[in-house]
Amino acid sequence: MSYQVLARKWRPKKFSDIVSQEHVLTALENSLSLGRIHHAYLLSGTRGIGKTTIARLLAKGLNCKIGITATPCGQCKNCLEIDQGCFIDLIEIDAASRTKVEDTRELLDNIQYSPAHARFKVYLIDEVHMLSRHSFNALLKTLEEPPAHVKFLLATTDPQKLPITLLSRCLQFYLKLINVDQIQNQLSFILKQEKIVSEPRALQLLARAANGSMRDALNLTEQAIAIGYGEVNTDTVSLMLGTINIKYPLALLEALANADGNEIMSQLSQYATHNIDWEGLLIEMLRLVHRLALYQLIPNQLNNEDDLENTLHLRDLSRRFPPTDLQLYYQILLIGRKELPFAPDPRMGVEMTLLRAMAFQPNIMETVTTTVSTEKKTLKFSDNAHHNSIAISDEIVVDTIKNTHVTQHESMKLIFNNIKCTSVNTAIPMQSNWQDNMVILDKKTSQVPFSPSSNSDNSLSDVTTQVLLARTALLKLQEDKKIKKNKPVIKLNKTIITNLNRFTTMNDQEKKCQLIVSQKKPVNISPMKVCQRYYNNQQVETTSEQEVIQKALCTKIKNEKTPELAFYVIEESLKRDPWAAQVNRLMVPKPVKQLALNTWREDLAPGIICLHLRSFYSYLNSTSAKNALCTALSADFGFQVKLTVIEDDSLSIKTPLEWRQTIYEEKLIQSREVIINDVYIQMLQYFFDAELDKDSICPL
Repeated sequence: MSYQVLARKWRPKKFSDIVSQEHVLTALENSLSLGRIHHAYLLSGTRGIGKTTIARLLAKGLNCKIGITATPCGQCKNCLEIDQGCFIDLIEIDAASRTKVEDTRELLDNIQYSPAHARFKVYLIDEVHMLSRHSFNALLKTLEEPPAHVKFLLATTDPQKLPITLLSRCLQFYLKLINVDQIQNQLSFILKQEKIVSEPRALQLLARAANGSMRDALNLTEQAIAIGYGEVNTDTVSLMLGTINIKYPLALLEALANADGNEIMSQLSQYATHNIDWEGLLIEMLRLVHRLALYQLIPNQLNNEDDLENTLHLRDLSRRFPPTDLQLYYQILLIGRKELPFAPDPRMGVEMTLLRAMAFQPNIMETVTTTVSTEKKTLKFSDNAHHNSIAISDEIVVDTIKNTHVTQHESMKLIFNNIKCTSVNTAIPMQSNWQDNMVILDKKTSQVPFSPSSNSDNSLSDVTTQVLLARTALLKLQEDKKIKKNKPVIKLNKTIITNLNRFTTMNDQEKKCQLIVSQKKPVNISPMKVCQRYYNNQQVETTSEQEVIQKALCTKIKNEKTPELAFYVIEESLKRDPWAAQVNRLMVPKPVKQLALNTWREDLAPGIICLHLRSFYSYLNSTSAKNALCTALSADFGFQVKLTVIEDDSLSIKTPLEWRQTIYEEKLIQSREVIINDVYIQMLQYFFDAELDKDSICPL
């Protein structure tokens, strides 16, 4: 007996043998069991997922000797001939090779004849989308009203190419892709029946390479068996498919966990000699990061995935990576894969992706800080008093940054206090809030000179530069605070005063004043006042713009109430005001309800009601609205009432809308008290000298 390939040998013989596609099988089995059989079925989906197989099983269920059934016997003559492909009443047509209209007309001429041996004559047309337009037109009439003994089974991989008139005449089923686990389990079952040794990792690679097609998976398995000399192992399958061994991405993740940049670059250089697929490397790393994150949440997910060695390695890595780092690395690898086509070459793109991941390693930042701290040097200034104050301040700032036992708030407070105590007569120009807004120094004269001693260095040391940069960064944090005082606290020395006279933004009037003063007797004119006036003008403009924006924002926040807050206000008003509760029960149009919400009720006598309406809403008091409200009140009371509406602006009694406003204001006051008394808000105000904008507080 000749050898039969796995795809044909293991073709399902009954509906229960089909992998996946439960949504299609359930409908077909129920149709056969109930006898409600459509005259035309359209099975669509990608290649190798069971379209033709399901069509043949449906033909067996229709023509089995025991009758129309969802479980054909498989032993009768009709079932055996259908399995062998020689059943005379099952006409299989390849539409890709018979696209002409003449072929279709020849087919239609034989439809009128009854089946030879079976109950139904079944026409199975594969790749039906390949028919020509004229063939479709010739088929439409017969497809709409075929003879009772004819059933059409159409299969296609591209249903979008079919005319809508044909789709409307068929019962359409879309077959889904088979997932990797289902394909892997089916391959494992088949290989066990065939007594072929296999590895789970190899079957997983084959299932992924099949892309949801069971036939492709079986064909790849045939190839792997031939290459592996009767065995299916991981190395053979990886070599055949060109996939990456899991050891490569595992080694990179191991180096990433150790923050070992040299090991990462060494591994990449080694992979380059093997002509590795760089995009495939990123894909495998993404899969491993996904599995690590999944294992941290569900530890049992790593069972039966790989061999024992890789499983233990993955478990060890899952304990060493924080969950937040895994999420970050997954995003970095995704972005790196997306940007890979834009890199000068793929290897460079992978290197930059891993270097980007290394940049977020906290170990690297600690190493850099330690290296800088070991190279600390001191700078000598000419003024010993100033030198001592600067050295002490720098050492305190460095110690504050290095001390990991000091809390964040204590560190910030200590650094700010040391910066404020530092003298302004140093060689570094002060970068305060007012100076950034009002000073534009001349490029040639922007450097502030200082007189070094004979034994001083010509340049600052690395550590001092780092400390001064840290000080500058902390000073810039003060720019975001709201300016409370117009007078700067710092006194300028002679050097800065000289530079202030060179402002390029000084207007002509100030220049003329300086010219007149220089011709007359010297007068002590402080440039600080000139700068302060310029700064005040800029501050007024900036403050006014900020105030307008803040007021508009606060108004918008107050007007936009959350659904929860609106519900609370309405419910509370119904409890406090009986008239509001009654209005809420009335089934009236919105204009009528607005009229009722802006009034308060007075019962003059039994059956006589007077509503007091605010004069501002007098336009709501129309005859139709009043009649509708009177009818609704009569229905609510259960007897006829007489209604009158008068204008009254007295605030002694509140309307339902005024009750809502009162409740909202109470809630607003309560929210402000909660925010003001909050410990964390008070802490922020203390450490950052912040001011709470009470107008921006609104209840939620």
